[in-house]
Amino acid sequence: MTLHSLSAIALVALASAADISWVDCAENVPSSLAGTTLPDTLPATLACGRLDVPLDHSKDLSDDNVITLGPETEDEYRDFALHVGTYAQSCIDQSSPPSIVEHLATGDIIRDWNLVREALGGTYLGEHYAALYPEHTGRFALDAIFATGVSNHDLLAAQYKSTQNMIYRADAACLAEPSCPFNYQGKGSVPKAFDEVLALASNGSAPVSVHDVREQVALNYFIGQPRLNDFNAALGQALNGNWTGWDYASTGAALTNVEDNSFEGWSSLRESLKEADTANVNFVFFQVMHLICSSWPYTASSNEKLSVNASMVLVTADWDLVTPTDLATFEWQQTPKSVLIDRHGDAHGTFNVPGPARDAFVNFLVTGDLPSALDDPKVAIYLPGSTRGESPDPYSVPTGLEYGDTV
Repeated sequence: MTLHSLSAIALVALASAADISWVDCAENVPSSLAGTTLPDTLPATLACGRLDVPLDHSKDLSDDNVITLGPETEDEYRDFALHVGTYAQSCIDQSSPPSIVEHLATGDIIRDWNLVREALGGTYLGEHYAALYPEHTGRFALDAIFATGVSNHDLLAAQYKSTQNMIYRADAACLAEPSCPFNYQGKGSVPKAFDEVLALASNGSAPVSVHDVREQVALNYFIGQPRLNDFNAALGQALNGNWTGWDYASTGAALTNVEDNSFEGWSSLRESLKEADTANVNFVFFQVMHLICSSWPYTASSNEKLSVNASMVLVTADWDLVTPTDLATFEWQQTPKSVLIDRHGDAHGTFNVPGPARDAFVNFLVTGDLPSALDDPKVAIYLPGSTRGESPDPYSVPTGLEYGDTV
């Protein structure tokens, strides 16, 4: 036992027991002992725990002087809302022309689009446009669907499900890539490694926080055109002490509505999503945007389901983190005259991914003829009135450039 460790134990002994959150010592080894060989069976008298510490040690520990992750309390939620509201108001005050921010709602934008149609003779834009102007909807295709009318819970649950499937896709990529650090361990090695990295980042054994790791999963490795091999490499490096692949990066905006912008609504939503978060990621960017949008100063129109009578083409990919494929199914049910193209692969969007899904998509834009039904290893095409089948097993579809991945 080192002098440093004895000092740490002494400090813990001085702390109030009520402030300590007790944890399993075997799974929460302090970073100072990470390189030490510990006995297989730890002493029964050994107790390990975590406790809150002051943000500023020159002041007493208090609700507003503590390092914690929020918003966990109603006061923290209100404080966050105040700061976001101040930021939003500064955008409103400094935008030109004056009051433009107040007129950027979906209803305003689709009317702008109709003026474009009148000037140019036609275009294709979105579900709201098709619902409001079905008579102007011709060769109209939507690639990567953000559904209308979906509840906050179902939106976020779909993204958690998509995140779990992306981890399985990374595992499939590892099985096919000899240079993957876990290739020799076989199926399931990447999810296991991810759990280990989360555990290390959670117990203070890493130079980054567990929240940095979760943010990088959602906003770096799996977003857009997924970087599955880079994700696997970063896991391997972290487990060998190199955490540079998990540095924090910033987020971007997303369109969403907020059903309940109270702290109770936020807490209830987080609790209801625990069942959906099977990978214990605890972070999807729609959830962050939900929190930010809770403080938006204008009241937007409600996010209602639409009834779209136009014949369109909706395009989705089975493993798209940005607009999860379940949202496409939800939207397709509101457009009974439309065809659904389901590309078997990864990435946000299909227009730039060569293959039969893109061919059917582009052919519709060129000819105006709705695609025919198709059941192909790379794509499934569903006609109006049919029922969408289950997405393939994430391990059954190859990975790589032609399936939407970054290589």
